[in-house]
Amino acid sequence: MEQKVKAHCAEIPKTAAGLDMHASLKNVRLLSLRDIAHHWHKQLRLSERVVLLELRRGVLNLHRVRAGQTWLKLEEFPPDEKLPQEDTQVDHDWLEAFCNKQTWPKPLFWFDSERVEHHSRGRPAYPRFREIEAELRRRGAQKEMETTLSAEADYLQRWASKNFSELAPSQKTLKNTFRGLYSRFKSDT
Repeated sequence: MEQKVKAHCAEIPKTAAGLDMHASLKNVRLLSLRDIAHHWHKQLRLSERVVLLELRRGVLNLHRVRAGQTWLKLEEFPPDEKLPQEDTQVDHDWLEAFCNKQTWPKPLFWFDSERVEHHSRGRPAYPRFREIEAELRRRGAQKEMETTLSAEADYLQRWASKNFSELAPSQKTLKNTFRGLYSRFKSDT
């Protein structure tokens, strides 16, 4: 794991809306996973423990994706005590990629409001779906598609991880998003 850099984080007061907000955090370059979970969980309406666990898994997966490997499935993760530590530091870019992968809103306490995009529930926030769809269409037109939807989704996930800096969507997300298009191409063959 990369050398950890400690970033100073002052105690953040509560706002009337119940979200942890403080203007000085917008200029902090790195925050620990623990601090992010602590200040973000109310906005997400999830427990702090769940947010922290997802962030720790995200760090592990990001290292795998950058090494050209695929995302770990839930059952493939090591025990919680073997995940990256809670004091692991991450930057804005990492957290933005994590938000895109999880389709979670960016934390208001750390991102400027113009960088925070508001997505409807259930809508994919991954910015590269058009490119992935274009690759699927190209493969379908060239008769290069895998024999099963799962195998094709696995290929597309690896392709997206290799070609884009953002974290790739999960195989499940790709299967659900492109099931109809995959079926149309396969029925034409």
